[in-house]
Amino acid sequence: MTRKLPAGLFVPSLAFLVLGCGRDDAGGDTPPAETGTVACSNQVDDDGDGQIDCADAECATLVACGGNGGRDGGLDGGVPPGAPDPSKYEATQALCSNGLDDDGDGRVDCDDRHCQYSPQVMGCAPENGEVTDATCKDGVDNDGNGFTDCDDFSCSQNPWITVCGSENTDAACTDGIDNDANNFVDCDDFACARSPLVSACKMSEAGFCIDGVDNDGDGQTDCDDSDCNPAAPCGGMPAPRPDGGMVPPPTPPDPNLHEATQERCTNGVDDDGDGRADCQDRHCQYSPEVTGCAAENAEVTAEKCADGVDNDGNGFTDCDDFSCSQNPWLSVCPAENTDIACANGVDDDGNGFADCEDFGCSRSVLVSVCGMTEAGFCLDGADNDKDGTVDCDDSDCAVASACGGAPPPDGGMPNPPRMDVPAFDPAGHETGDERCGNMVDDDGDGRTDCDDEHCEYNPGVTVCAGPREVGDAACANGMDDDGNGFTDCEDFSCKQNPFVTVCMAESNDVLCSNGVDDDGNGFVDCDDFGCSRARTVSVCADSEAGFCLDEVDNDLDGDVDCADADCAAAAFCAGG
Repeated sequence: MTRKLPAGLFVPSLAFLVLGCGRDDAGGDTPPAETGTVACSNQVDDDGDGQIDCADAECATLVACGGNGGRDGGLDGGVPPGAPDPSKYEATQALCSNGLDDDGDGRVDCDDRHCQYSPQVMGCAPENGEVTDATCKDGVDNDGNGFTDCDDFSCSQNPWITVCGSENTDAACTDGIDNDANNFVDCDDFACARSPLVSACKMSEAGFCIDGVDNDGDGQTDCDDSDCNPAAPCGGMPAPRPDGGMVPPPTPPDPNLHEATQERCTNGVDDDGDGRADCQDRHCQYSPEVTGCAAENAEVTAEKCADGVDNDGNGFTDCDDFSCSQNPWLSVCPAENTDIACANGVDDDGNGFADCEDFGCSRSVLVSVCGMTEAGFCLDGADNDKDGTVDCDDSDCAVASACGGAPPPDGGMPNPPRMDVPAFDPAGHETGDERCGNMVDDDGDGRTDCDDEHCEYNPGVTVCAGPREVGDAACANGMDDDGNGFTDCEDFSCKQNPFVTVCMAESNDVLCSNGVDDDGNGFVDCDDFGCSRARTVSVCADSEAGFCLDEVDNDLDGDVDCADADCAAAAFCAGG
């Protein structure tokens, strides 16, 4: 099958492809090599040594292949243990007051989080900011953003903070340990993968252009890497902000440029090419010009989003409900939810993330500026994915009815149900005392016995040491049984557990392929992190690995279980 890079890592690698093509290496023929994110993920034996991609020793240091980006963990030639060295980042008083983007992350001086957090810099942290060990453990919401101490990103994502037990430095994000005990290790942990201060999980050198490390494993370091062209030390200059740095006022989208008018929301076709027709399209559900699409008592008006009542009964009230916070026609919630707010360089909602680094932008189906596709925005006259083609001239819009596309199947359900998914059968997975105690990786997911969630989460498995918070009884007793700081259905071992029935969750293959928003969080099936990031869910995976015993073609490549090359490492397939 064709191996795909993780979605969160794909966009920066495109930057490498585009910018890297401009290089002109002087001299004769360059010996073939299999290095870098492109050569190590193209299913080609680039250097002719008989080893392809991650199986090639030249790819071994690449983060995507399980390496550590060439870091030796020492003070020279690598990231120092613990907190980063401020002199290798835009994190010193001199670099944070020179008016330049020194590290190439698109942020200058005090707009750079390195400057805001660094203990060597004065004047960048907001007044009463939570950026020291003292203010991150005093039980006070010092900066008034609604988050206290280690619940505040300025504490938990701050690599110079020691009191939060976080996974937030390059060292902690490459040590193979679940440092913050949230069930995600290293780059599988958002604290690593989504932190702008962690380089180990990036597929781009941008933002880390003065640290002397080949952060993206492409063989080029700092200014030798085209990713660093915007960095001041590499000859770049800060890009001017539009209108002289003034923040444009939030402007709701024009319904006429979207599937958001009464006519378009009742014509039975997918006008804007997002795969959803009429009332299945969130533009129709939220638009103030459309009647009949929003559910009864839906929280989609300014009045219902500020009345302190959970009007639609989904467990979320007012601005905690996506129908309020992700609704671009509402202004009562401090949200980042429009193309303007998601491209102004400002952290509009004060959650520590600006623009496309904010899930309010990057995961909203109503925001176009963070996507790499024109689909869903085929009526607005804008080149949303910056590929040089607009609306119907872009092949992404081929499915849009405005561009001649046919109506989507199943009436435009976001994810049409898969009919080939059986109910969860423990016999088809690495679970049960026998498989969880045989010291082999039966299902080929890289995890053996009790390190495998199928073993850890099964309350019937006795060979895995506790304490564990698994099973309906433990997930409904109001106690933090495993002492990880999360109780009952707030704990991943409950809400992402296919053996648990008491949590309203999308947590198994059936619920993650039924086309229904089972947990009422606004995301359906594989669009829901409860599905796409759960290691016990196969229908959202791009690989058969980890599901080599269930007799299902989980990645839809035509090969089932041991017949799929993804299962080569599974002991069941005689691979380990």
